[in-house]
Amino acid sequence: MTEEKLTVELCERAILKAAKGKMKRRIVRRCVEDVYYYAVVLRWLLLSGTYVHGPYKERVRKDPGSGKLRTLEIPEFWVDQCVHHVILLLLEEEFVKRYDANSASCVPGRGTHYFYKRLKRYLTNDRKGTKYAAQGDVKKCYDHIRPDIVMASLGRFIKDPRLMSVLAKILYSHPCLPLGNVVSSWFQNLVCTTLDRAMRCADGVKYYLRYADEFLLLGANKRKLHRAMAKAREVLAAIGLTVKSNFQVYPVDKRGIDIVGFRFFRYYILLRKRNYLSLMRTFRRYRLTKSVHSARGLLSKLGGLKWSYADTLQERYFKYLDINELKRSAKYENGHWCSTAG
Repeated sequence: MTEEKLTVELCERAILKAAKGKMKRRIVRRCVEDVYYYAVVLRWLLLSGTYVHGPYKERVRKDPGSGKLRTLEIPEFWVDQCVHHVILLLLEEEFVKRYDANSASCVPGRGTHYFYKRLKRYLTNDRKGTKYAAQGDVKKCYDHIRPDIVMASLGRFIKDPRLMSVLAKILYSHPCLPLGNVVSSWFQNLVCTTLDRAMRCADGVKYYLRYADEFLLLGANKRKLHRAMAKAREVLAAIGLTVKSNFQVYPVDKRGIDIVGFRFFRYYILLRKRNYLSLMRTFRRYRLTKSVHSARGLLSKLGGLKWSYADTLQERYFKYLDINELKRSAKYENGHWCSTAG
């Protein structure tokens, strides 16, 4: 982390990125209003080596997708979150260069639709090579990734001792990768590249995809996919991770593939049942009370319909829904949510 790379302008960008969506907090407003001063202080802390990572605040939140309770470890905005964003600005390109092209999640341009389009193309264009699917999930991935494993992965391409010192302070501030920390997902993707490389070259695996800690193998031979799953368990065991015991190997045409909120069949795609029920509950709530909250909830969930085979659903429930009225209720203009104050 040289003085030439760690500029005041980069620190200003990091503070503004960390402040996005948090302007109701007093400390965030203070940092943004005098961003140049805080950028100078932030740069000095990192270059002088006096930066020390603070404690985390624990919050329990319900995951809207799965309904599970998640324990989030929230770092302090000043100075920890700002340092995390400095690290991302410095290393984002290096991380992306090392990620596998078949991995998605938490990378700009590689979200749900990136995964969706790749899987749809594989199923449509290669019937024989996608006859069977093997689907697995890493058990409590973030909780089981140790700081020394991440440091070893980072040490392969980062040779700057000052930068490695800052990364060590972030990683060893918690016994694992804490949920709620913006750099955790980047570190998790970096560690899982070991699995990506092994599965891409595994015998019998024609196509490989991974979304966060869930991975999918496609091939023409069921026995070879079972052997590939055994190899995946060996690779993950070497870095202290395990595959959940409920992994499955199954024929694609009979069941479809349930992943990233959709059920993928050969020539059509459906919404996952859980997502469909959530959409209908949100729709009923909006019809009863046309509040800003219910309108925004419905508007965010309607996007999934255009990516799935939902003609009957559209005809029955949403044919006469006025999207312009819905956007006005949600205070959504020019592609942005507007303030509800006043």
